[in-house]
Amino acid sequence: ISCFAIVSLSKDGSVLTNILNHWGIDVIRGSSSNNGKEALQSAVDELQKGRTFLITPDGPKGPRNHMKPGAVIAAFRASMPLFLCRIDCSSAYRFKKSWDLFSLPLPFATINVHYTKIDPIQDQSNREEIQDIIHSCEHILNGDSLHV
Repeated sequence: ISCFAIVSLSKDGSVLTNILNHWGIDVIRGSSSNNGKEALQSAVDELQKGRTFLITPDGPKGPRNHMKPGAVIAAFRASMPLFLCRIDCSSAYRFKKSWDLFSLPLPFATINVHYTKIDPIQDQSNREEIQDIIHSCEHILNGDSLHV
């Protein structure tokens, strides 16, 4: 699978970029607060080439568990489906000082990965419908029972 990720221009983003590059994942640098428009257009271009897009939808500054519109807009503009991935862990160390309360699974923890496919968004969708899709995706990622 040929994939790429959008990673913030922060110091933490530089660390993540190095890890992803080591794993063979290309990186586009940018975020909703810095170089976002350019990063989003680059993501759409790469999606149209058939590549897989990886993104943390609430980053880089949060608020935690609130999805930013970038992934949904990129999927809409590229006429591609969106795949949501939520991870649950039976036991983990939680970094209480991080903005997103980042968790590191502990040894022997059970990790469950949940995927949900969101079909391509219709061209005739208006801003309100796209906003509804973003909210539905947010509920799915947070483990709520509401689905798209």
